[in-house]
Amino acid sequence: MKLLFKHEDTRAVALLVIVFVVVTALAAWIVPDASLHVAIGYAITVIVMMQLNLYRRSRLDAESDRIHQQDLLWLYSEGDFDAPLPPMTGWSAEPGLVALLQSLVLRDKPVNVVELGSGVSTIVIGYALRKVGRGSITSLDHDEVYANRTTREIEHHGLQRIATVQHKPLMTVRVGDEEWRWYGDARSTVSQPIDMLVVDGPPFATGKMARYPAVPIFLDLLTEDAVVVLHDLYRADEQRIVERWMAAFPEFKVFYIETPKRAAVLRRNISAVKEAEVTPARA
Repeated sequence: MKLLFKHEDTRAVALLVIVFVVVTALAAWIVPDASLHVAIGYAITVIVMMQLNLYRRSRLDAESDRIHQQDLLWLYSEGDFDAPLPPMTGWSAEPGLVALLQSLVLRDKPVNVVELGSGVSTIVIGYALRKVGRGSITSLDHDEVYANRTTREIEHHGLQRIATVQHKPLMTVRVGDEEWRWYGDARSTVSQPIDMLVVDGPPFATGKMARYPAVPIFLDLLTEDAVVVLHDLYRADEQRIVERWMAAFPEFKVFYIETPKRAAVLRRNISAVKEAEVTPARA
């Protein structure tokens, strides 16, 4: 039987192996006759712990799949799609985020949407803008291959008049006294007031709190009713980004959306949003 481990399991498994070797070595040195029994007992304990962990993760994965299915049902029930959407797997946006973005566009009817990180979300936002009868989306992507792929999808879905993708390689930019690897020359591409800012890039691997510059760089372009969406709040880095944003820009209020990877929605003007239409912030 082949055991499949997720990336986050690697550290735990490595630690168990190290402890197993150390315990066995100490047992062999202190009580040579008992070392075999200690090794067997510890091995059994490790196996049981691993099986319990795999069972727990399988339950969590099943719950996540159920949520994804519900989000997809909502997405397709509210969307008017002319062709199948790209797969929402791997590095693509999860169905929960895409459904959230669709609902925000349909409710807020933004005129100018700016997205950091292109993909299936670009397509869905484009369709939602077409449904409300106004608006456009500009997506910035540091990866030229991925940017070209999204552009082909836009053409396939006939959304060229609504959605565009700009390839913006990562460069060193300064925000205050700090330097970041971020989308180079982004301000020259975006010059109109921004009603919705979707922050789903750059990737986590590009640097610590890689997505932080989005709000400070575009702050003066965000309209009074602007909404900012940050994805991947399951990670500590994104949680710290929201904390820094809220400390630096107290005019915003944050709402946490419980998708499998979690998202944060920041609003400047919540008076225009009915209480029933927003998800209360969670500690």
